[in-house]
Amino acid sequence: MITAPLLAPWCTGVLAQGAAVAARVAEAIAFDHPERTAQVEALLAHAAGEPRAVAEQLAADAPGAAWLARLVGQEAAAAMAAQWAVGEVSTRDDAGERAAGEALRGAVVPLAMVPDRHDAIVCGTAAGAAVAAAELTRLGARVVVLVPPTSGEDGGLSWGDARDAPWVEAAASGLMHVAVDAQPTALHVDRRGMVTAVTVAGDLDGFGTWRTLSAREFFVGLGAVESARLLLASASPAHPQGLANAQGLVGRGLRVRAMAGAWGVWDSVERARAAVGEPPTDPAQALRRLQDGGMLPLASPTLLTDLVNLMPRMRGLEEAVPLRAMGNGAGSRVVLDPARRDGAGMPRARLKVMPTAQEVEAQAALAASLAARLRNAGAVHVAQVREYSRAASDAVGTLRAGKDPATSVTSPEGRVWGHPNLWVVDGAALSEDALSQDALAGGAPDPVRAAQAWARHVMRRAAPIAAG
Repeated sequence: MITAPLLAPWCTGVLAQGAAVAARVAEAIAFDHPERTAQVEALLAHAAGEPRAVAEQLAADAPGAAWLARLVGQEAAAAMAAQWAVGEVSTRDDAGERAAGEALRGAVVPLAMVPDRHDAIVCGTAAGAAVAAAELTRLGARVVVLVPPTSGEDGGLSWGDARDAPWVEAAASGLMHVAVDAQPTALHVDRRGMVTAVTVAGDLDGFGTWRTLSAREFFVGLGAVESARLLLASASPAHPQGLANAQGLVGRGLRVRAMAGAWGVWDSVERARAAVGEPPTDPAQALRRLQDGGMLPLASPTLLTDLVNLMPRMRGLEEAVPLRAMGNGAGSRVVLDPARRDGAGMPRARLKVMPTAQEVEAQAALAASLAARLRNAGAVHVAQVREYSRAASDAVGTLRAGKDPATSVTSPEGRVWGHPNLWVVDGAALSEDALSQDALAGGAPDPVRAAQAWARHVMRRAAPIAAG
């Protein structure tokens, strides 16, 4: 059962995101309870000014809580239970998955209650971070995992899957604390280059909680975009360009999975259901696709109503461009955007993607092929999609490993050059060579699988050190 107290903090953050999320809520209400659409749309009209108050009204209403639970789905609801550690939740009917959710929920503690000192701190939940946490606790190390709030296109992360065995193993050890909604904002180093502490901001949609946490060893697992962002944001008088960035290499070498797709609108719901493709599950995504394709304006008094009418008639096809390597150009990188800051005041990450001519051509050809399939299936309006994946796990290469500190950020064993107790356990350390080797082993380059293999390699050296 999803309870109102569980949803209240989530609603606050969601409603603050603006019209796209208002459309998401309105769409669900219109389908399930059309008689209440006008009432809730009136509340949403005031959401921008008072998101917390509106969220409390929606979440306190049992039907409202049920609508919002359906919006995010059962798996996301289970993740929220782990995040907020309040209320009750049941995942699927599988008893093993329910036990996994309970184990993870038992490890969650408010940031304000996290002890000051640990054997190891793991920043993030990207692929490889779970491997690090499991290996550390297996050897008896006391670990805290910092889970930042989701930040969408900036590569932010939400709490991992309750079925992910390494997380469950680490939680069951009793040695792992998980601080959710906890944004690492800066790493601090001493004169020897040793990382001594990390500054963490939490409860960013409330009164705010700031902590400085210390450990013997620090592990960066935020995903290639956010891991680079953390090092760049950790500038100091001794490191004016950011941590480990004397050569200007942090953030460079970004590789992002190219995506292509097409979305169509049919003239009836029945014909759309019988057609190829998948229906949109996220109204915010549906709104963006319709606007990008010229099927809806950017602003209109009837925007939500039009979205509700069109969304059931939409079907889409999206695929990764089938290249043997993720072939972005050499100039692709992550930089900080000081004009855009998150709730903790940290500059947001900006991605500069420089695709190769081969990738642009392959992306266009795949999008055109998918669009033709939708037209042949009877779509009356079709829009092509050519973009790069926003999933944190699909980016690699921003803190590359190598044998020479003049040309790499991370050593072959996973240490950040110049900072012996700072380790990279996610895809940020990966290069084209690592992805090519993964492709040879698995048939196609898989950044998640490659990052997990890298983390296992790093932890063979790092875990015994952290456990003392």
